Amino acid sequence: MTHIDLHTHTTFSDGTLTPSELVCFAEKIGLTAIAITDHDSVAALPIALQKVRNLKIKLITGIEISAAYPQGFKNNTGTIILSPKHAIHILGYKIDFNNLYLEEKIEQLKQSRNKRNQKIINKLQELGFNICLEEVQQESKGQIVGRLHIANVLSQKGYFPSAKEAFKRYLGDNGLAYFSKEIFTPQEAIEIITRAGGIPCLAHPWLIKRKLSLKELEAIIDDLIKSGLKGIESYYPLYTKQQQECLLSLAKTKNLIVVGGSDFHGKNKDIQLGQAQVPEDILEQL
Repeated sequence: MTHIDLHTHTTFSDGTLTPSELVCFAEKIGLTAIAITDHDSVAALPIALQKVRNLKIKLITGIEISAAYPQGFKNNTGTIILSPKHAIHILGYKIDFNNLYLEEKIEQLKQSRNKRNQKIINKLQELGFNICLEEVQQESKGQIVGRLHIANVLSQKGYFPSAKEAFKRYLGDNGLAYFSKEIFTPQEAIEIITRAGGIPCLAHPWLIKRKLSLKELEAIIDDLIKSGLKGIESYYPLYTKQQQECLLSLAKTKNLIVVGGSDFHGKNKDIQLGQAQVPEDILEQL
């Protein structure tokens, strides 16, 4: 069976492969199609599209937009299921990356991220860490700078044994140097993707919150469907077989598109490209 991967990241967000390196690697390992879904960025897409002209692999344009419910999310009995800190990631497929509304919203996120990065750096300096924004920008290869790049620099300088440890103690949601950033609601993320001609899908539903029940997940999905959600990521490397089957069943019941991918970040994440074993025939739904 041939496979595809509809969830990957490049150096234009928090991956370690350039767009050209990623599509070439995907073809080399036998994938027939790949979607680049960088966080809050479409800058990799024109580069990748140019590269695949000389390759046999198919490229699907994409994006991944982070979102959250600013007041939390309650089910129909009034029980709080999600807090404002629980991130919901919306994948957008087959988007027009030249859409002006999309470009405007991406720039809005970029400015917000830049402000937060400077706050984090300032706080880390106050706490005694020898780190500057220029070092972090170099680590990100001049693209979007995020907390992962800051964590990598801290680890490289010997402050922590790993970037994961830096996140846990200082950069995570409860860390000493954590600052929130502007973030869209799930409804806004879906609207942005839809207005750019894309297909909005919920990324890795089982990762939204620890110990999320099927009933709770279904309530979240039903709410997102009202806003225009069209699909769910039913294949993902970290799912159990039971979790995957639950999502495939939910997609069928609610008439949602099935998508899936590895969430490949290169060396920044211990997941291999194509690891989710997504069957090629689901492309027909897109």
